[in-house]
Amino acid sequence: MFGIPIEILVGVSVLAGLGLLTALFLAERASSRRAAQRRRHAAPGTRAAVPVPRAPVPVAEPEGPLAFAEPGVRGRLFQYGGDGPGFPVDAPYAVVSIETTGLSPAKDDRIVEIAIARVDARGRIEDEYATLVNPGRDVGPILVHGISTTEVLDAPTFKEIAGELLARMDGAVVVAHNAAFAERFLAAEFARMGVTLPLNPALCSLWLARRTLRAPNHRLDTLARVAGLPLADAHTATADVRTVAALLPQMLAIHGQPLHYLTGLRPMPELDRDVQPKTRFGELRPTTDG
Repeated sequence: MFGIPIEILVGVSVLAGLGLLTALFLAERASSRRAAQRRRHAAPGTRAAVPVPRAPVPVAEPEGPLAFAEPGVRGRLFQYGGDGPGFPVDAPYAVVSIETTGLSPAKDDRIVEIAIARVDARGRIEDEYATLVNPGRDVGPILVHGISTTEVLDAPTFKEIAGELLARMDGAVVVAHNAAFAERFLAAEFARMGVTLPLNPALCSLWLARRTLRAPNHRLDTLARVAGLPLADAHTATADVRTVAALLPQMLAIHGQPLHYLTGLRPMPELDRDVQPKTRFGELRPTTDG
């Protein structure tokens, strides 16, 4: 075209391309030098902005080493029994269940409902207590526990009902399903009050169920179905306490051997008991002794 040989046109195109690449390279180096100069002259303690957001760094839960209440393990409040060393403890059981605003008291999660029942070895409920608890914050996942903020506004605080709980735990082996979870919350609530509890024997019914019952899993609702127990009002503290109380004699019978504990019973502190509970499920069963 226009009488210019093709070889010359190709050479010009190559030179132009090399010139463009050289210009881009020099511009990039100049930009890098300017950035380095800005960093060198930046005020002490300042950092350059990072344009790409980073993933959050996971933080370990500061809740102690107790992840599961195996026999012989010592928690903040309880020494857990089962098979192994120790001695039998001849005492009734205090079955406890809680509903909470979340999974971690270290992240300011609180108890929003609690139930406790004195139960004998035959599973007979001798005395029962349950109440909603005002957590002093939002109630958390309503779809899980079914408790609304308005329901807890006039409910007692944990401090106000602590005396009722301790009176029923006194002289009894404390039982809970996934007891380490319940213990963490109870320990946090009593620590918030400034109340120190003596170490007492306890039993994890989840551990006992895994040893004695064959089921697809060991959630309470699954165990209740396997054992032919009613499933009314699941995910309420009262219903869970009654389910554990009904399962307990079956599991103890299958286990066959006396459970052993490394600590005996110690008296619980006596606190005031003059606040009425606020229940949301059924009628509570008073003591059979009147």
